[in-house]
Amino acid sequence: MEDREHKVLLIIADISGYTRFMTANAKVLAHAQLIITELLETILAGFDYPVEVSKLEGDAVFMYCKMDSDEWAQPQTQARLSQQVLISYTNFFDRVTELDQSRVCVCTACANMDRLRLKTVVHAGTALFHKVGTFTELAGVDVIMVHRLLKNSVDADEYILATNPAFDELNLPRDIPWTQGSEDYAELGRVSIRTFVPEREQQAALARLKQRPLLEKTFSAGRHFTRRTLGSQPVIWGLSELPAFKHIPQVAGRTTRIIQALLLAVMTPLILALGYGVIVVRESYLHFASST
Repeated sequence: MEDREHKVLLIIADISGYTRFMTANAKVLAHAQLIITELLETILAGFDYPVEVSKLEGDAVFMYCKMDSDEWAQPQTQARLSQQVLISYTNFFDRVTELDQSRVCVCTACANMDRLRLKTVVHAGTALFHKVGTFTELAGVDVIMVHRLLKNSVDADEYILATNPAFDELNLPRDIPWTQGSEDYAELGRVSIRTFVPEREQQAALARLKQRPLLEKTFSAGRHFTRRTLGSQPVIWGLSELPAFKHIPQVAGRTTRIIQALLLAVMTPLILALGYGVIVVRESYLHFASST
């Protein structure tokens, strides 16, 4: 394939807390990596054509969409991709919650997976597509910029950050709480950005939840989400209105399985002993009957 430059939308979805998570759980590396793999697959499943994956970068997925293609010229493409970007963190959060509430393992990796968050960075520009062996690589200043933007001054571990060109190209809804700002980089200069930080009470609620007793902790948060309107798109799930955080008397999920396991552990020896006793009595009776 001949090297060629394209107008592109560049997306990086990065798992926040990955390094801390992996180093803290080095002794249970298999479980830690299994969790990360599940979450990377969730990210990938949240985007479809014409978005393509350039590469996996450990804790991140680097994707692109060619803006000089016939698919991009279709009006529904931007609307669909805009929605996929906006709900990326919601899909991620839902999957973390699902994995956490369905787990039976008590290793440190499984117990702390709910600390993981998602950062999504979007930038529009140009990139040179060139072949390196059997791989197609993207190169150029804008590719460097979208990666550099992962190191920013946003005071949150979960957010969507869009440069002004990406914001305009995607026509992201303006009636949600975007914060305008800029980032300064020595080689790249000042970059104007807009950021959307998901509801901070969501993170605070989860922190409070981890401090509750076990019987109060093990409810399925996914059942209590309420769908909210994000601009013109009813796609965001909110925790702020949840009555479940005011009273959580439910015992479900992991607690139920623990109780079942304890009952099984207690009842199994009793059942085996009873069965053995029946066999002994039966054999004694048969022996007595044959001798008489």
